[in-house]
Amino acid sequence: MEVQTAVDGVQAARESVQAADNVVKRAQSDLDKWKEKNVDWTGEEKALISRIAALEKATEALKNAREYHLKLKEKEKEANVRAESQSPKKRPLASDDEILVMVTKRRRSISLPLVQTAGSAFLFSDRDESFRILADALQERYSCWQAEKQDRNLHPIPFLADGPGSGKSRFLQELSVSFKSYVTNSIVLSHDFKVLLSNALFINITFGNGSAYTNDEVAIGIQKSLCLRILYQFNRKLYPSFGVFYTSFKDSDWNLAVTLASISPSEFGCIVLGIDEVNQVHDIDKEQFKQLFRIVGGLSCSFSLFFVPILAGTVIGPMQSVVTKSTHPPLHIPLPLLSFKSCVTIIIARDEHYATAARENKYLRQLISDVGGHCRSLELLYQALISNTYNPNLKSFWDDVATNVRMNIISRYGIGNIPDFGKAIAYAFLSILVDDNQPLSGLNSGSFVSLEEIGVIKLVPRNGRKIVRIPFMFVWSYLQTNHYDSFAKFWNEILLSKVLQWQEWEDFNINYIAFRLSLFSCLGYKSIQLSKFLSGATHNFSNDPVIAIPNIENIEVSRRSERYPETSKNPPVSSGNCVLNAGGSSFDGFVYLDEEFLWLNELTGLQSSRKTKFLLALQMKLSYSNGGQEISNESIAAEYKKVRLCMDTYLPNISFALLVLGRCKGKFDSKIRENCAVVSKAEQKEFYGEAYYQRLNFVFGFEEV
Repeated sequence: MEVQTAVDGVQAARESVQAADNVVKRAQSDLDKWKEKNVDWTGEEKALISRIAALEKATEALKNAREYHLKLKEKEKEANVRAESQSPKKRPLASDDEILVMVTKRRRSISLPLVQTAGSAFLFSDRDESFRILADALQERYSCWQAEKQDRNLHPIPFLADGPGSGKSRFLQELSVSFKSYVTNSIVLSHDFKVLLSNALFINITFGNGSAYTNDEVAIGIQKSLCLRILYQFNRKLYPSFGVFYTSFKDSDWNLAVTLASISPSEFGCIVLGIDEVNQVHDIDKEQFKQLFRIVGGLSCSFSLFFVPILAGTVIGPMQSVVTKSTHPPLHIPLPLLSFKSCVTIIIARDEHYATAARENKYLRQLISDVGGHCRSLELLYQALISNTYNPNLKSFWDDVATNVRMNIISRYGIGNIPDFGKAIAYAFLSILVDDNQPLSGLNSGSFVSLEEIGVIKLVPRNGRKIVRIPFMFVWSYLQTNHYDSFAKFWNEILLSKVLQWQEWEDFNINYIAFRLSLFSCLGYKSIQLSKFLSGATHNFSNDPVIAIPNIENIEVSRRSERYPETSKNPPVSSGNCVLNAGGSSFDGFVYLDEEFLWLNELTGLQSSRKTKFLLALQMKLSYSNGGQEISNESIAAEYKKVRLCMDTYLPNISFALLVLGRCKGKFDSKIRENCAVVSKAEQKEFYGEAYYQRLNFVFGFEEV
């Protein structure tokens, strides 16, 4: 027990060192990139000072983490010495008969649990599609194996490559229970395959936790490391820790095929081996990491029993690369974010004490929504619930719970020191398609997959590319830790300000238009076609104008006390001012933008440009919530006619377009009135984006979640 506690402490300290080291690297990279962009600049600059301070803080944290890790390593050595002195120097391994008894009498699994936190008791949810992909591939592979086809192109390697907290370890842990149940109850899988999996031997090992991979193991080779971890599952009663077991048998000769054969009575016919935390091997020795995939891939082609290795780790790019280069077909098992409905069900099933609140309390349901289906964050939310004195009727209680979750996210993921995370947020809110290895900013910046590897974003396949998903709780955490970033400060006011009246449809939308402008500005857009700026809305722009995206300093939200332009002809000072109009105006809100005109100068051969004022009018009075009103081609045309008359009368020289924003259903076709765009209930998710739409569901009740 003492040894296991020491080992767990060392593992946690090692993870802290790795996390701190990543923060230092990101802070150094952020500082270097700033200096490259500002090479000729001298003097005091808040951006430079904040980056230097972040690097110094991260370096100090890394130093402390390393010292603490070394201290715990010494304690682990002392515990191992005491354990060895209290035990025989070397005990024999479990006999074949003893192994047979353990295997045949196994309950869920003979393996140590990979997950032992509060989330391990959560209802296992939303993995049927993952199971389907795995089961279909294995059944096809089984047919090839029965026909003695050993071509590696017929034997894909299944792997779970995702960020920390995505549910990889829990997935492996559920193979012997939930996956087996899925296969047994399937109506499409063959009888032979069902029988095979129902009698399979499931073993899980890990290169983390109490059996963390070390530099010492590089010398003995990855195959021996695999064997020792497998055999330890059958010898835990004889040895107090994996470290003691490893020391006793590391000098013996081990072969994976022989080891698997020795623990698998022939009547089982199939071994499913889950291998967790392979990123630990990659971090220490990349060649051993490659060899790991070669060994299990080769054995899956030719072993006497049907062998199913399933590897899991956070190094997404390297795992995809090494499988592809092995010429085994890659079988990347997806782990999607949990649905809101599943998250609510999990809380209800986990603790009846919070069941009523999960069903009815708007604050808890909002927090569950803000978690966004992220497995680790849902666990943090549950832990925050049980660690605070429960008082669901006090808003301050829910504020404390939310703060607890955010602080844990900031601590675990270093979310305040991730370069370019703000750009990832912009991509997520705008639902812009991206590629895995696409740089977030310059050529030397991090990629989207690098952010997914540290667990702060999820890349979801769509139309052959990826869309970025970020739980709102992560966005919230980022905004509250970046006080020097102009975009973060603006977003904080838009998204989190207590002044913002989310319940008012007009207030909400005028803020959203400003927010949308700032997102494009953050991504470096200088101009954009109006149709792309309003992506997600149904539109009809025969002459699609190009509008300039204002700088963040020029984007603001204001309110007029007089009707514009009927009683006040003074336009906003600058483009980018999103204005909520006075009651009784011809349009509810508006924003002035610069329309760009480009042409080729025939005399000089150079491109010339000019800008003119352009007004985007917002009509938001079709915001009926009783479902009795529909937006139709006729109602759109009527709204346009009213705006057109106003513009012709008061602003005849200003170009304009009309955006109709409604909360009710739409009954219109693509041939809506020219120069108009419309968002009805059907377009809301595409227009507002997945992340923003989460909150709309609760504030405006768009759909029953």
